[in-house]
Amino acid sequence: MMDGSTSTHTGGDLEEEIPRPDVSNLITEDDVPLANRFSEKQMRLLTESIHASWHPGFPFVAMANVGVYVALNRPAIVPDVLVTTHVEPLQDLMNKEHRAYFSWMFDGKVPDVVIEIVSNTKGVNWMQSCAITSTWE
Repeated sequence: MMDGSTSTHTGGDLEEEIPRPDVSNLITEDDVPLANRFSEKQMRLLTESIHASWHPGFPFVAMANVGVYVALNRPAIVPDVLVTTHVEPLQDLMNKEHRAYFSWMFDGKVPDVVIEIVSNTKGVNWMQSCAITSTWE
């Protein structure tokens, strides 16, 4: 299902318009509170430190608690922190296509680093759910 918008992909000497998937039916935020304030501070400390002090000479994104979609037919995973290098940050945060990490918006690239902060609550954490569902395969 496509929404009619396109992106330009340059491969070799050819430039082609690639239709973008329609993400209007995907959940990009659910307003579920964090496990605790300490975990929230850890996530914020990691992403703010990366943005404030790391200047690698190439573009990157560092995000906290953002859904990662690798395909339309797969559920999102939500690591506590993610970092992807050699991609341009998306600017218009009010655009639904920019509210989650849709891999196709970053040239098909999945995050280079994901961090899951272990909390003191019982239940299945992100790493366990990845192992169970093999989301990255």
